[in-house]
Amino acid sequence: MATDGTKIIDGDTAHDTYWGIMDLYDSGGELKMILEEFPLEQPEYFDEFDNEIYVTSCGLAYWELGLMTPERLNYIKSVISKDACVKEWTTYSEKEGKSRQSVLKSYLTKIGKSNEKVRKPKKHRKISNFIFSENSILTFRLSNGDYAVTSCVKIDQYRRNCNYWLVPITYKSISKPTIGAVSYTH
Repeated sequence: MATDGTKIIDGDTAHDTYWGIMDLYDSGGELKMILEEFPLEQPEYFDEFDNEIYVTSCGLAYWELGLMTPERLNYIKSVISKDACVKEWTTYSEKEGKSRQSVLKSYLTKIGKSNEKVRKPKKHRKISNFIFSENSILTFRLSNGDYAVTSCVKIDQYRRNCNYWLVPITYKSISKPTIGAVSYTH
């Protein structure tokens, strides 16, 4: 799994953990279910580096949702005290190791205080004004002057983002295609 930087939410595991918790919460998941689905302690699944990434991102989400307890805070501190990420980042550069250390210090200060503004569930607005519609056939001109065709086969919406699934259709020609010139089945 990729870890892109020294921040708390800065890699695949951290994003998957944090946003997994937040998506569950935003969709109406009970806090008890969140604690069961994303337990803070999962040492058998991770090495020390990945465990720190998981625990710190999980801890940040817990804190934002008002789920931080003294026991959870102590567990997070015990994981961080092993310096797994600081050691790993220091092998790349002293600067990166110090950066992670600084991030963790600020993080512990933040989650060590009571969260006065517990995050409310977010309701993400559904997009209704699409650029394309499903089963649309699109033609476009390539840089060499040929025309090509693609079809929009699916539209996904996730947290206010709209993703279009475009599938290329094997068609290349110097003349612009018409709907009758392209056979398409879905």
